[in-house]
Amino acid sequence: MFDPLRFAKKLDDQLIGKAVGYEYAVYEGETLSASGAGGYAVLPHIPMTADRRMSVASMSKTITATASMSSPRVSTTASM
Repeated sequence: MFDPLRFAKKLDDQLIGKAVGYEYAVYEGETLSASGAGGYAVLPHIPMTADRRMSVASMSKTITATASMSSPRVSTTASM
């Protein structure tokens, strides 16, 4: 079973000190289950926050492609 708080902790553990700035939000359906941020939005004085707006430009295409390629495949056809 997916645990959004555990997932958020793993994200923080992997990114703190290794990324200039990051933020994330984990939704289950329409419910926000976890969110967080770390590092800086603007170096060296403005910290990143979970509600800070930022431009992701074409990065969303890369994230979507990576997520869809690494997710378990679900068959949409019936077995014969």
